[in-house]
Amino acid sequence: MNKEQSFPRTYTNLQVLGAICAILGALCLIPYASNLEQLYRGYLTGWVFLVSLSIGCLGLTLLQGMVRAQWGVPVVRIYEAGAKILPLLGIASLPIVYAAFTHHLYPWANPAEVAKDSVLRWRAPYMNAPFFFLRTIFYFLVLSWFAFQAVKLRRLQDETGDVLYENKLASFSAPAFVFSVLLATFAITDWVMTLDKHWYSTIYGFYFCISSALTAHAFTVFLVCRQKIKGYAPYDKLITPQRTKDLGNLMLVMTMVWAYFAVSQFIITWSGDLPYEIEFYLRRNTDFAFATFTTFLVIFHFFVPFLLLLSGRTKRVPALLAMTATIQFLACLVDIVWNVEPMFHSLNASFAAQFQGFLSYLGGFLLLGGLWLVLFVFNLRRNRLVPLYTAGLPTEVLETEVLQHAS
Repeated sequence: MNKEQSFPRTYTNLQVLGAICAILGALCLIPYASNLEQLYRGYLTGWVFLVSLSIGCLGLTLLQGMVRAQWGVPVVRIYEAGAKILPLLGIASLPIVYAAFTHHLYPWANPAEVAKDSVLRWRAPYMNAPFFFLRTIFYFLVLSWFAFQAVKLRRLQDETGDVLYENKLASFSAPAFVFSVLLATFAITDWVMTLDKHWYSTIYGFYFCISSALTAHAFTVFLVCRQKIKGYAPYDKLITPQRTKDLGNLMLVMTMVWAYFAVSQFIITWSGDLPYEIEFYLRRNTDFAFATFTTFLVIFHFFVPFLLLLSGRTKRVPALLAMTATIQFLACLVDIVWNVEPMFHSLNASFAAQFQGFLSYLGGFLLLGGLWLVLFVFNLRRNRLVPLYTAGLPTEVLETEVLQHAS
């Protein structure tokens, strides 16, 4: 495929890579067929990361629908393609729901645990497998509807050129964005926070939301910068120094907000000095294995990208911005592992116990991540890489897109 063709070869290669990863992930999970508890743990960790990525894409799609900013022109189709995978992730939640019914993952779903714990008994009317199933269906139905409605309104604008649809999208996106944050807060509480019998945090939902947005944005920035470096249309004209500066500044803001929520949660929890609260951090800081993850996050989830993004040169040079986005994306992945995996271990668990079943976690990421990439590229192919009739779109790009649209 040459550089003048409408669909960059990088995306096609990404789809092939996704298929390979899915096959390798399935092979990694086969040895755990007889160890369902470990299999569910690995699957849940990978699933939460991909849900985070798609929810982040949805949030940024709605954000662009509200603000209609020029920086969103080259990236909004990528956001939309990621957000439209939410229905698949809803189907992929069925093993998690089944694990709740069979008492493999969540302590509140195990009658033996509930019988001997007064806190779990008090939560039982809300935290029970049937209601958990219904809430999960509700989350995905509503979030998926938000994603498809936003894509539909933007497509109608492309087809008609009527600014009315852009205004409708803005009116729809504002309340949908707020409601999506609320749904994500309840959802991550159900899926991750309740893995611990007693720990809770009122800021955890916002922490998850900004982490999701940062994951999606880092992924998107890496993709568009790579297309710019390779000279593929339309990114060769759209990704200007001003656009990379805007995208880099947005990543810098998200990095600082993530750090603010992370530090705030730590300070509030630690200053409370309650055993059932501080155990969350003791698990992640007193043992060498998880303490290494904590150190990695402090350095590569905040300080390194923060210092890089303070530099104007990083935000002007696509190669440097792509490198920063890669660091941030990998750090977001580690952040999910850091949040989920220690939930399955007691305080002072042995090093061997902490990394037992490593292949199950790798398999969960590869299987679901590979399928996510395949569907992501499929969604991306179904729309033009940039929306038509958008303010700030260069004339030569608009003319090319209109001619292709007409043909």
